[in-house]
Amino acid sequence: MLKTFNFLTIAFLYLFSLCNNTDNKIQKSQDTSFTKNIEKVNFSGTWNYEFNSDENELLNKTFELNLVQNNDIIKGQYCAVAKGGRKIDCNDNKSFNITGKIKDKIAYVDFTGFYDPKSKGKAKLYFDNGNLVWEILSVKGEVYAPKKVILKNDSKAKNSIEGLYVLKSCENSRFKVKIEKKDSDFFYFVFDKNKIILKGKASITKNQISLGKMGGELSENTLVIQNTGNSMNEYNHFTQCDEKYLSFIKN
Repeated sequence: MLKTFNFLTIAFLYLFSLCNNTDNKIQKSQDTSFTKNIEKVNFSGTWNYEFNSDENELLNKTFELNLVQNNDIIKGQYCAVAKGGRKIDCNDNKSFNITGKIKDKIAYVDFTGFYDPKSKGKAKLYFDNGNLVWEILSVKGEVYAPKKVILKNDSKAKNSIEGLYVLKSCENSRFKVKIEKKDSDFFYFVFDKNKIILKGKASITKNQISLGKMGGELSENTLVIQNTGNSMNEYNHFTQCDEKYLSFIKN
């Protein structure tokens, strides 16, 4: 009788051990599957949308998203420029106005606007053929973020922006602009020969760049800055140079 009891006890413990190991394997498999599901999507980076109309400049708009993902948590900042630049829903400083969580490869986020401090809304982000879709689900207040657009990753293009740009057409290459990246931000330095005469944080949206009060356009290895204004908006950034548009060539 004692032998039979011992045998049954050993058999029970063995079966319990097998079930416990099986449960652990299932749990580990589920945990791994969950982790892999998160790793399959990566929202981090700079994403851009741009629309230009030849017929009506008020339809022109740009939208940029800078996103940071940590496991299933996402945060970021947007910059929306609408009505041909007349409405700017941006912040030059780093100020995250997007927060949310990723579920089943979709990021559900809450956001606040910069144009109207009281504005807020909900949106979702998801991928379509490698591009990022931004879709607003609800919004209150005045915001200029588009309702639904497809954005392309612009991180690689922005990384190539860094460098020294030389103005060779004026004053024997006296003026230069240097653009550097630190963390996720870009900074500019304007040189008169070897002396820094202006510096600050650069604001870059697609191929448009703002260097303080100077506005410019980036095209391949050229930085074009509008040097002078008009009778309605008079200014002259480089008084030694006569050209209205100055082309700084990447060295």
